[in-house]
Amino acid sequence: DLANLEKEITITNNFEISEAFRNKDMLITQLVYLSSIKEFIEKGGRSRGSYLISDEKGMKPLDKLSDDFKFTLDSGELLKKACVTGLTIKDGKPSCEFEWEDIRPIPSEDNWFENVWNAYRRNEIIK
Repeated sequence: DLANLEKEITITNNFEISEAFRNKDMLITQLVYLSSIKEFIEKGGRSRGSYLISDEKGMKPLDKLSDDFKFTLDSGELLKKACVTGLTIKDGKPSCEFEWEDIRPIPSEDNWFENVWNAYRRNEIIK
């Protein structure tokens, strides 16, 4: 749809210009998200919690379901990685590039805004 948007779209008034840009933005967003999901699956990602990735070698949660519902639970190996996705345009065509990075630990400092603000109000920050 993104590749054919400019050929298929018809704009008849000024209001439709903003709608055309909104549609293009949604299609680019779909490309990025779906490409990232495809990358996750190709790297060995499997079903986790809120979603199911079909796997013909997997198990069915209920015997009554078709084989399309077979899945394998994720090992958690990719939980330690972040898939950084970049959008590039080559020859006028958008595509995604991926880089897998180790995730950074959550900082242990207790410098949430509310805590710092309360310390400031108690004159504990600037002396």
